[in-house]
Amino acid sequence: MAQELKARNVVLDEIAARKYAEDCGFRVIGTLGILKLAQGKGIIQNLKG
Repeated sequence: MAQELKARNVVLDEIAARKYAEDCGFRVIGTLGILKLAQGKGIIQNLKG
C-alpha cells in the first residue's frame, strides 16, 4: 500500500516488516518512536506509566 501511495515514511513495529520496508527504501518509525517525537514536541508530557 505504501508503494502504491508513493509514501516516503511508514509506521511499523514488527521486525520483519520493518526490514522489508527499509529494503524497499522507506523511512520506518515505530510506535515508540512516534511517542518520543510527540514528547519532544511537548504533545505528551510523560511517557512513563
